[in-house]
Amino acid sequence: MNKVDNGFMLILRPLEISEGEPYRYEVIGLRTGRSAMLARLSGVWKILKIEPGKSYAWTGSFLSAGDALTSLEGDVGTSN
Repeated sequence: MNKVDNGFMLILRPLEISEGEPYRYEVIGLRTGRSAMLARLSGVWKILKIEPGKSYAWTGSFLSAGDALTSLEGDVGTSN
């Protein structure tokens, strides 16, 4: 979980677990109409941003899920 300066919060909800540790999360708290997932792929954390009408691809190379989540802070809130 990560608190963002504007009062909104991004929350990680585990989707898949291996050896007792989550390796895929849904990100909750993004702007309306946007969603994202984080996953540990090949030893690094990547982001899949999902927006209507756009192509989807895993991006980024983060050391932790927290680092990946922090990179999404500009996408929080309820406005489009």
